[in-house]
Amino acid sequence: MAQEARQDEVVVTDERTGYWYKLKDLIGTAAGATVYQSAFSMDWFNDLYDVSVKKIDLERNPHIYVLMPHMRFGSLRYIMSSGFNNGLPEDCIAVALKETLLGLCHIHVRRQLHRDITAGHIFVDDYPSIKLAFAASVYEHGVSGESSSSERAITISKWAAAPEVFNSNNEYTDKADIWLFGITALELAYGRLGVSDRQTLESITNNITKKRRLPNKLEDYQEGKKKGKEKASFFKAFCAALGKGEERAFSKSFQKMVASCLAEDPEDRPTLLELLEHEFFKNCKDIYYFLAVVMPRMRDLKLVPYVV
Repeated sequence: MAQEARQDEVVVTDERTGYWYKLKDLIGTAAGATVYQSAFSMDWFNDLYDVSVKKIDLERNPHIYVLMPHMRFGSLRYIMSSGFNNGLPEDCIAVALKETLLGLCHIHVRRQLHRDITAGHIFVDDYPSIKLAFAASVYEHGVSGESSSSERAITISKWAAAPEVFNSNNEYTDKADIWLFGITALELAYGRLGVSDRQTLESITNNITKKRRLPNKLEDYQEGKKKGKEKASFFKAFCAALGKGEERAFSKSFQKMVASCLAEDPEDRPTLLELLEHEFFKNCKDIYYFLAVVMPRMRDLKLVPYVV
């Protein structure tokens, strides 16, 4: 593609097709790359369409441009930081996770692995659609301090990697993706995953898999301080990880699903098909419901102009 400047506007032209892309607002970043909301047209006389263009800086070549759908509402992490600081409603979590599973299936059946599943890499559009970014389409929504979380998505996928990946040189498998899917479920449930060290993360996941449940109230574990050091450390870990959020209550099916994904032994984790058939997703609502719940909150914050 060729790049040219036109009255303070950057226009990128595909030399093969003649299509042009006008780079507009900076909406995200990635390692060595920037992502722009852009206007696309087949020629100067046709209507404009919103797309996202990822500009990758290289040492030998000036730039490589990656064309992507423009996911208007940003990532789930951005949505949570903007209007759902204490996590999404469970019905919305189910919708988002099911769409993520379908995207992950699309990747796995082609004998590829994702390796970077986080709430920051799941995007929402008013099409409506929820899509899992993969490979070159991965980026962190939000720039210049406006990022939706203090934890960058790529960082979480590294320090929160599955035990067999983090603690050894074992080959990355599809079950390691399932682990990150479970970590993502925790982030959607509590709004953030502010754990800064591996020891705290392991304390959390070990207790979740042991008890096969998530804490309904943080003080439930505070009361356990008198009963033993293990419960006290677990309470401390959750306080550090989840902050001072509001009390949450989760269904048994959601808690069991998350616990199964976070099993220490990868052989004990479910397959993608088993997850899709899990009882948590049996009565899952659709994307229209998700937008009907999420968008009014975003509109009130003037992040979107209308309610779906």
